[in-house]
Amino acid sequence: MIELLITSSLLILAVLAARALLAGRISRRMQYALWGLVLLRLLLPVSLPQSRASVLNAFPNTAQVSLTRPEEFSGETLPVPVDTETQTSTAETAITGEMQAGLSEITNNAASGAQHPEWSLNPAALLPVFWAAGALLTGGALLWANLRFALRLWRERCQLDLAPEATGGVPVYLCHDLASPCLHGLVHPAIYLNPAALESRERLEFVLAHEKAHHRHRDHIWGALRCLVLAVYWFDPLVWWAAAVSKRDCELACDEAVTAAMEEARRRDYGRCLLELIPRHAPGTALLAATSMSGTARSMQQRLKAIVTAKKPRRAAIALTLAGAVLLTACTFTGASEKTVTGARDYLTEGETEWKLCALGDESRMQELLVVRAPAPEGETLAQGQEYVKVYYWDSAAERQENYLQFAGPVANGSLEATWSDETLDPDEESGVVRVQPYQGSEDPAGIRTLDVVLLAPDGTQLQFNLNRDAPLTLIKTRKVENEESSESMQMAWELMDLNTELKDSIHQEGDAIRFTLPAGLKDRPEHWRLALVWTPTGEIEEMEITEGVPEPFASGEWEPGQEYDIPLDALPTGNEGTAALRLLIEEDDVAPLVRIELTDYLRLTAPLFSTQSEEETPTGDALVEYQAAMTALSETVRWDPDTRDFTVTIPETAAPGEWKLELSQRDRERGSWVTRSALLPDAEPQPGETITLKGADLPEGGHYRLNATNTLWNTTLSVEFE
Repeated sequence: MIELLITSSLLILAVLAARALLAGRISRRMQYALWGLVLLRLLLPVSLPQSRASVLNAFPNTAQVSLTRPEEFSGETLPVPVDTETQTSTAETAITGEMQAGLSEITNNAASGAQHPEWSLNPAALLPVFWAAGALLTGGALLWANLRFALRLWRERCQLDLAPEATGGVPVYLCHDLASPCLHGLVHPAIYLNPAALESRERLEFVLAHEKAHHRHRDHIWGALRCLVLAVYWFDPLVWWAAAVSKRDCELACDEAVTAAMEEARRRDYGRCLLELIPRHAPGTALLAATSMSGTARSMQQRLKAIVTAKKPRRAAIALTLAGAVLLTACTFTGASEKTVTGARDYLTEGETEWKLCALGDESRMQELLVVRAPAPEGETLAQGQEYVKVYYWDSAAERQENYLQFAGPVANGSLEATWSDETLDPDEESGVVRVQPYQGSEDPAGIRTLDVVLLAPDGTQLQFNLNRDAPLTLIKTRKVENEESSESMQMAWELMDLNTELKDSIHQEGDAIRFTLPAGLKDRPEHWRLALVWTPTGEIEEMEITEGVPEPFASGEWEPGQEYDIPLDALPTGNEGTAALRLLIEEDDVAPLVRIELTDYLRLTAPLFSTQSEEETPTGDALVEYQAAMTALSETVRWDPDTRDFTVTIPETAAPGEWKLELSQRDRERGSWVTRSALLPDAEPQPGETITLKGADLPEGGHYRLNATNTLWNTTLSVEFE
């Protein structure tokens, strides 16, 4: 809406200026046509494609960087970015080092719904209501004025029997109580005359010629659109000014059309006729869509002067007007060109000063986090020891810089701290500690793996913005918790997670069954818990509980903690049907769900399981046909006997020498990874037409295998899993 008001206002002022400069140099009809640009701009709710010629480029707030902010921030609302796709963790975790005095509540960017801002009256939210009320009142007043006028005409009118060549085919009516002749009617326009227009044949001829010109110009339609624009833009004085001037130009264009072929004496008679017919005072005509003859003394003087002193338009002025119209269209109908952002500093606005710029990455992807000191919003008072800051985020890999403003609000004076590290946390290391260093700003961004910027909110909440080379920006909010109840809740959460891990570690396979030991610690737990075996069908997301072929306690809930149980493999879906998992469910609303224990490593395959992975984009057109043919040709040669476990694959004879390379891997269930077994392959680079056979009896017992066939022409790997 702001863009539309800016462009329409500038267009109105430009047309008014052109009207004054080119008066007498261009035709009145061309002068009137210029208002068509204004009408179209006001009726077009959006801007056309971006352009460097747009006047909006001169207004920084309309630049197309991103007008969407993640949240509207207040002093007591802690905003959360919304760029990441990681899940929200509602559990609080223990804090080490300087944060041992409290507990942390970690919220990632996807948790935009975690905020609970206090209700406050926002005047800006009332503007749409205020506008709608004004539009209804103005539109109602315009509609009522035109309906009342139409009803009066229909009630009093009497059709005149005039020759069609005199009326141009337009119906003509006589209304005795009519201030001046007019053209009225949106769907069925008609000419309405008053008795004064019939006093002489010459006067009737002039009036009919005038109203016929209005009909040819479709002024009854433009008049209705003018009323519509006034109702929508009732608050804009420039629109009312434009409506008044355009209506005056409408009459001038009509006069010019009527007098174009007249001699000067005849034009004087026409002007004298208008003076005699136009009433001195016609209240309410400004609200009518009808082309009524009315005007002030000054406007009538200008109108008569234009009629008598009509001049031939100058070609240079016409050409200049057409060029100006094209330029105005380009400047006011298009949107601001997209601002090229090369770093977080480009987001700085007037009054903001840089506090800290942190950068991480290299030429392939650079991330910047800019903390700036900014003036507090109008009406917001900062307490002693506080300052207002904004945090901007820029990612060179993002196609559009959405949600570049990550935070805006008060923080404690001088509370900014920045640290970085060139290491990642290795879960296999016992210490689990990463060495961090203070960030000075002179470090090489390419040598940084993680970077943390910390601010302290007025309520004591610590805001930690985490930049990671391999992950999106994350905000971690740490709030100190002093009550014992929260501490006990955290202790309970840790205990339950330990029990879930103990259950997971006990799972192993023996023969045709999966065995697990129910943790003894569940015996004295105060919570209501149960164990469930669930599976998710392939291609779906909803879990289904497995109730057939499983131990009886799954249904009765009568478990013995510390005892070992077994699940027959036949009770699990095959790897082609879905994925099974074991879930320890705690039936308390205030306890976060525990992680499900996947049983993927123990699923049986009843047929080869195919998948593809390409290092390049999928080809299109004819290349796509060749690509699919190559993949299909190999996959159709795969044979697997579920009884003997024999596996064969044949390289298509249509393949080129060296086109396919093979690699065999076996699933290590204890480590949860794949171990290379390519030594069991007779030939890792078979030739076209060659068949590779793997005998089930020759393979290590109880193995889940994967054959990776890599096509060197398409950089695509076709994986086949079998047992």
